[in-house]
Amino acid sequence: MEDIQSDKLIEWAFEWLKTAEAFAVEQAPLLVQEFYMWYTAVHIMGILFWILILFGTFAFHIICSNPEYSLSDDEGWYARMKRRWGRDLYDETDDVVAIPIGIVTFIGALGVIYNTYNLVYILVAPRLYLIDKLIGF
Repeated sequence: MEDIQSDKLIEWAFEWLKTAEAFAVEQAPLLVQEFYMWYTAVHIMGILFWILILFGTFAFHIICSNPEYSLSDDEGWYARMKRRWGRDLYDETDDVVAIPIGIVTFIGALGVIYNTYNLVYILVAPRLYLIDKLIGF
C-alpha cells in the first residue's frame, strides 16, 4: 500500500516538475525583459534625481550669492541671513556656501555618472549586465 502511494507521489512530482520546467522555459524571456526594463527605469530615475539635486544646489548658490534676492517685500533673504550669521554673506560666500555646495555638487555628479554608466551598460551589453547582477546575488 505504501509503495503504491509513494509511486503516485513520485509520478505526481515528476509531472509537476515537467510542468514547472515548461513554465520556466516559456517565462524566462519575459522575466529577463522585465529585469532589463526595471533596471533601466531605476537608473533613469537615479539620473533624474541627481540632476534635480544639482539644480537645487545651483539655485541655492544663486540665492546665497545674490544680495538683492528677496523672498518678501519687507526684508530680503540676504538681510535675514546677514543678521542671523552676524556678517556679510556676500563677502563670505566662500566660507559659508562654497564648501557645502562643492560637496553636494561632487556627490550629485558622481550619482549622475554612476547611473549613466549603468544605463549605458544595460543598453550596450545587456547579457553582461545580467551576468554581473546574477553573480552579485
